Amino acid sequence: MSGNPNWLEGLSHTPHPDTWSYDKAGGNIVCPSAKGGTRPLIDMRGWGYLTGHGHGALGLTLKEGRKEQDVLAEFLLQACRAAAAKPEVKP
Repeated sequence: MSGNPNWLEGLSHTPHPDTWSYDKAGGNIVCPSAKGGTRPLIDMRGWGYLTGHGHGALGLTLKEGRKEQDVLAEFLLQACRAAAAKPEVKP
């Protein structure tokens, strides 16, 4: 893909981070699919840790857990977009 930073060159089938979005319903960061629609790119994990009540879990309410996942997903999107905007930065 021309115009992409060097670290994106190996991801020839993955669209540029500027096209990624967060699917709150599915809990995934998604990107456009070559076949139409979107496809999962990053699976947001950790729901059991956030809302569970077992050893080491945080025991957050569903609302609090969702907020934490949403904030983390937005952070990841912004970090990937910032890295893609600076060709000299490689994650």
